[in-house]
Amino acid sequence: MRRRAHDFAAPVSFWSSVFFMAWVLRRGERTQAMKNAPSLPHHRLHVFGLAREMLVAVRDAHIRDAKLRDEALRAAKGTCLNCAEGAGRVTRADKARAFTVARGEAVEAAAAVEIAALLGDARAEDAERVAVLADRVVAMLTLPTQPTSVLGRLRISRDLLRVPWAETLGRRARSKRGR
Repeated sequence: MRRRAHDFAAPVSFWSSVFFMAWVLRRGERTQAMKNAPSLPHHRLHVFGLAREMLVAVRDAHIRDAKLRDEALRAAKGTCLNCAEGAGRVTRADKARAFTVARGEAVEAAAAVEIAALLGDARAEDAERVAVLADRVVAMLTLPTQPTSVLGRLRISRDLLRVPWAETLGRRARSKRGR
């Protein structure tokens, strides 16, 4: 004799199932599951949000030249996608490669909108907005791609840049080495 799933279930009245569902909903299990949106690695990156803003700004620039518009949109999309790819990578070298490509795509998108504004195919205000966003994206993507052993080149950067925190880093590095 073959058993079916309903043979194992206890007989349940209609009202007991209603009370059970009310109890589950009161506890918030169903609403809690609905609040749990997927959190992917790129959702935690601020630079991904900026790249999305830049993509929307490029789209809203309404570039009249079809080729420049296509180039700018492709580059802005590439910035978003490469930021997401870099966030999903595990090794430092893979992250650096993806973030370097994203940085280049951001500069390319800003240049395409700037050229369109120069030729009169877009407004100068739109080009300025994209340039500001691209500058912020490039600034945020520049640091993660630098090698971690900055202390080896600290003397050169301290002499060239004269940043106040470089001296404290140099002192810490020398004290750890036993000088």
